[in-house]
Amino acid sequence: MLLVSNTFGGLSQRRGANLIGPNLAADLSNVKLDDHGISALSGPGSAVTSAAGTIRSAYKFNGTWILSTEARQYLETAGMLIYAVTGQHPKKSTDGTTFHNLGIQAPQTACTAGVGAAGALTGDFTYYVTFYSSVSVNGVTQESGPSVGATVTLAAQRGSLSAIPTHLGTGDIATGTNTVLNVTNIGAWQVGMRIIGQIAAGTSAPDASVGIPAGATVTAINTGTNTLTISANATATAAGIRLTDPQFAGRKVYRSGTGQSTTGLVTTIADMTTLAYTDNLAVASIGAPIDTVGYLIPSKFDTIAVSPQGVLLGAVGRSIQPSEPALPWAFTVTEYQANETVKALAHYAGGFVILTVASCYVLDGTSARNFVLSNTPSQQGCAERDTVIDMGDALFYLSPDGVTAFDGRIAVVISKEHVSDAFMAAISATNAKAVRYNERYYLFHATGFLVWDNRQPGSPWNKGDLGANEATAAHYSRLDDAMFVVVPNAGSGEVRQWEAGAALTWSYRTGDWHGDVEGLEDFYRSGRLVHNGAITLTCYTDGTAGTAKANTRATQGPFDFWISRRGLRLSLLMGGTGSINAIYADIGKEARRA
Repeated sequence: MLLVSNTFGGLSQRRGANLIGPNLAADLSNVKLDDHGISALSGPGSAVTSAAGTIRSAYKFNGTWILSTEARQYLETAGMLIYAVTGQHPKKSTDGTTFHNLGIQAPQTACTAGVGAAGALTGDFTYYVTFYSSVSVNGVTQESGPSVGATVTLAAQRGSLSAIPTHLGTGDIATGTNTVLNVTNIGAWQVGMRIIGQIAAGTSAPDASVGIPAGATVTAINTGTNTLTISANATATAAGIRLTDPQFAGRKVYRSGTGQSTTGLVTTIADMTTLAYTDNLAVASIGAPIDTVGYLIPSKFDTIAVSPQGVLLGAVGRSIQPSEPALPWAFTVTEYQANETVKALAHYAGGFVILTVASCYVLDGTSARNFVLSNTPSQQGCAERDTVIDMGDALFYLSPDGVTAFDGRIAVVISKEHVSDAFMAAISATNAKAVRYNERYYLFHATGFLVWDNRQPGSPWNKGDLGANEATAAHYSRLDDAMFVVVPNAGSGEVRQWEAGAALTWSYRTGDWHGDVEGLEDFYRSGRLVHNGAITLTCYTDGTAGTAKANTRATQGPFDFWISRRGLRLSLLMGGTGSINAIYADIGKEARRA
């Protein structure tokens, strides 16, 4: 009797080789599967770019590769690239090269309001100042909350403004050091904020004598000693330097007071040097009302997500905070609380999904004005933030129990049916990351990768490893319509396109052909593989391995072999770099043994 198998399905570890049949894999690695064959998965291609160190995140934005040793969560909204890193304030960029902190810090001091010459204003008036950024979103200028107000009483006079804020604080620095001493308004500073220095009022650009290198960032803040640690050593000594954020492009002056129904715009000062302004704007001519009152800079979010309405949702600990719609840098005091630490956020099926360490929440609505937070019956927490991927029909992520699919209400561990608990337990959630590519879910982990592909026959699962080149980061580039992985090489991380290199060595262990067919004691006697390339074969009868056999063909053709052991169950372990189209096994009584 001749048995034929030309259909090769995916991984099925759960039930064992003796239960799954010859058309599923008891184990496999680095294979490409389809209905009619097995072939080698190609390895990553040659390096397209690289960076020193262990690269934990990679992203291509506006044609620029951004590589970092930090585990960053990236998202795009309104022409900006934003990322979050645990323990840091989120960052933004419009070009992929220069990053600033996402929020716009408000001035820390008020201007001085005095009485000027005869003019159009009578009554009590209060002046407020905001900073605005060089970065705009959908034509909207990023603007800070207002400063403390400065009040003056006028009688047919002009408002005389001086000391209009131009900086966040002052400090001292010495040549060869990276610590700024005697910093005023220490609370205004954030780790990661870029910093420049100005010697005196009226200087718009960093003076060379300040000695703060271009692109320097704040790396540590000590509120007890009022010091900032910056990322590079000073090249000159300077005292009393005015410290500011280089993303500030100018200021806006607003006024409230007698006869005004709103706090409205008086003037825009399109520089960071002007210190004085004379206000003679009639009450009837007051400009647009201020709309940044109450705006705060973002917290040190561990995870972020964005809605189609431009609401940036961030979470740290159990706290969940939304931005204003279409203003992903502007946050208010609105806050929601989960019962457990939030691990990951995502926007899915019209709402936000909050994945904690123990359960799933949904935040329905379009803004803080109508958001409703609710828990779901699902008790499958998230093990790693960077494994959360929208797969269309469900949100996939790695839970402590395996790969899990959440449809907005119920979370199901989809790896349970075919992937063993032992295999999933061996996957460390630390630094695991996932990518959606060609409608497949790729989960990269410390020792390889696991793939979900619902088009695979019998089982949607595949897996593999890249040997010494395990992926430390992965990214799907829409610009290239390709997936890239980062692999280590000589102390650097290299970005390589997925499946653009040479064939990997693969293996495939079939399930068993079964039984005592018509009472035959010597169940299997011989077989044939139809293959091309280099193949190694080991026959297992009743779970015991025979002698490995190898064959190489330049063109597709047969590889005939004898089965050297008696038994009622047969499975085959195949591998190499070649391809297999079909397996034939012959049943019968046969005394001959190879």
